[in-house]
Amino acid sequence: MRIFSNKSILFIAILLFLFIVTSIITLNPPKVQAANFGNPGIGSIKYIWLHTNGNIRAVGTGGQLAEFNYVTWSRLGSIGIPVENSSYDESRRVICSGRSTYNIDTGQVVNYTNLPTNSIIFKGKAYVLDEGSESSQPKIMEYNLDGSLSRQLSNIGISYNSRNRLSLQYFNHSNNTFIVAEYWGGPGPTPYNYTTKYSVINANTLTVVSTGYHGGAYPTYIDYYPYTRHYVSSNYYKLVNNGSEIFRYNLPNSNAPVSINMDGAVIVSKANYATRNGVNITDQINAPITAMAYDKFGNRIVGTNTGLVYVLDYAGNPSQDTTFYSDYLSADAVTEARLAKEAALTASSEAKQAKEKTNEAIDLINSLDTKFSAQLNIIQEQMQPVILSVKTTNGATATKSGSINIVATAINASQYRYRVNNGAYSEWQLLPVLNINSLSLGVNVIEVQAANSLEDGAPVASGYVTVFRL
Repeated sequence: MRIFSNKSILFIAILLFLFIVTSIITLNPPKVQAANFGNPGIGSIKYIWLHTNGNIRAVGTGGQLAEFNYVTWSRLGSIGIPVENSSYDESRRVICSGRSTYNIDTGQVVNYTNLPTNSIIFKGKAYVLDEGSESSQPKIMEYNLDGSLSRQLSNIGISYNSRNRLSLQYFNHSNNTFIVAEYWGGPGPTPYNYTTKYSVINANTLTVVSTGYHGGAYPTYIDYYPYTRHYVSSNYYKLVNNGSEIFRYNLPNSNAPVSINMDGAVIVSKANYATRNGVNITDQINAPITAMAYDKFGNRIVGTNTGLVYVLDYAGNPSQDTTFYSDYLSADAVTEARLAKEAALTASSEAKQAKEKTNEAIDLINSLDTKFSAQLNIIQEQMQPVILSVKTTNGATATKSGSINIVATAINASQYRYRVNNGAYSEWQLLPVLNINSLSLGVNVIEVQAANSLEDGAPVASGYVTVFRL
């Protein structure tokens, strides 16, 4: 008769506990519902992003922070800096407001008190606009973050006018530009046919790279150097590339708010209309979209100026369904259970080598594991494959080429195929990376199908990505 030590008995008990918990979770994955999916409770959404912890975070224009764990939103308090007129710097992962920054990963706030009070931090520098006077022209000063003057631009392309005001706006880290905008700000009524001037500034060289005029007392345009330019007026939005107009959307009797997303994309949106860099996001949300991000499963999640949040399917259909993430989270639970099982078996193997007295426990666990694996294989064969995301290998949504590589991320799938714009399907293949060489000019909707078997009646899942060929 074998005699077990107290350590051996404790180890056997731990292994059995892990195995039982693993089996329960795997065979009975939980159905999860999101309690307040659509409303984080922080007002108009300024920024939304995928945090390093895997959850979605959002900041309202009032500076309030909230986090969504795919079940419910939690209020996390104020980020500690003004947000409404802020910009985002991807290279440093910070929200910049005046002379303060907020790190979106760590939550650290840094106040650069050596800078002038009217500074705007951008790309590791600070910029101050001098609107000029009767005896001097407007200029821009660039400061290092320690408060020392770095450079200045004496000719910003806009002359002093006592009845006008100037502002710095539309800071975009993706092309290192910002805009000096002139608008009506003097005494008396706004003059008829009043025009405002603007200058696009390249922050790398601190030079004026483009100037122009826009009608109206307040500028509603956005213009980016060197290639793509966005124009928004009171009745249209157009995108111009290398001097050629790519498309134009009519916006009758309504300005469309413009915002710079955290990834540097230009979002133009109003009720039931939203584009990101000229590509349609959705036309089914009755409020302007102000921010967009991708969740950890590859879905687009958008915030609006009304404070509501939606998740979009492949076709741009918005959802606030409380069970939207149930299948995703159930799949996550299965994956975590498998990892727990593997960890338990690894620990048992190491213990077997270290202590001969645990042989009987190992034999028992191996026997149970065989039954467990058989049950798991039966369940997997009956499970619907799930496509978590479909995207290009580099994340691009536009290309000048007729071909592009698409990668599908799926669970419970071993075969993949595709088609473009509802055309014929390609042959099934084992690899989830698909080379597509049949892109036509304009919009291409690419459908990717995934299956775990090629037998008749086997379940098939579909995912979509839209690619614009220039």
